[in-house]
Amino acid sequence: MSRRLQPFTSAVLVAALGLVAVGCDSAAAPVPTSTTVPKFLMSGLPVAVGDGSAMVGQAATAASIDPANQIGSKVAGNRVLAIGDSVMASTATRYTNDMCKALVPLGWQVEVEAETGRFIDFGTKVLKRRWAAGWDVVVILLGNNYSGDADAYQSQMQEMVTLMDPRPVVLLTVSEFARSRVTVNRMILDIASRNTNVLVVDWAAITAANRSLTGGDRLHLTLPGRTALAESVASALGRAPVSPGACLDSKYTDDSMGPVQGTTTVPRPTTPATPAADTEVPGT
Repeated sequence: MSRRLQPFTSAVLVAALGLVAVGCDSAAAPVPTSTTVPKFLMSGLPVAVGDGSAMVGQAATAASIDPANQIGSKVAGNRVLAIGDSVMASTATRYTNDMCKALVPLGWQVEVEAETGRFIDFGTKVLKRRWAAGWDVVVILLGNNYSGDADAYQSQMQEMVTLMDPRPVVLLTVSEFARSRVTVNRMILDIASRNTNVLVVDWAAITAANRSLTGGDRLHLTLPGRTALAESVASALGRAPVSPGACLDSKYTDDSMGPVQGTTTVPRPTTPATPAADTEVPGT
């Protein structure tokens, strides 16, 4: 299966979901709107990442994302595979189905493959096993669970990006609830800088700016957080080039490692917090 991919431009964009303009008739479903302001980091641009919490993408300049830079303008088909851990899993059909709710009206055929407690190796396993189904774009949110092995993380993330090339990959940074996740986000941005088929959605910055999106562990999503995650992905993808959309069955649904809401549900404080020590959060 061969598809031509228009290369991403080297730019950094901050886009309010409600400001995204998509060329479509008035009867078509709009790109979801939200009070969340996602940051989009296009590949090829070196971005300085700070040593503190939620410093990813702070040098970004404000602009509404051009529909020409959305994924839908760069692919020929409408099949999207979303891979992740409990954060992504909470948007799947077995929970609140937010990912399909956001993407199907835009014409995307969506398959969410995400389970609790999964590390980066889960992503390579899923992509290889589901590769034959044929995907126009892959969305990856992995790094909330991190073993501390930077070489393994980078090599497996790069393997997924290379496998998809030249088709696009959307990488999401992770909430910086621990110092090591700043390191994870540096690696994500480094991979984006070296691969022209990568678009980064700065989920770390989004959750740092709006503490209502995550629970007391500063990681697992509240109901508004699930909606915001799905809408951030929808804003990056834009409208699919063909239709109809569809919500595809998930093949990976083992959530035995823990609940998708995490182990704490107390609302986060309104004042900035220092990243926690490098500990794993059960059920991530």
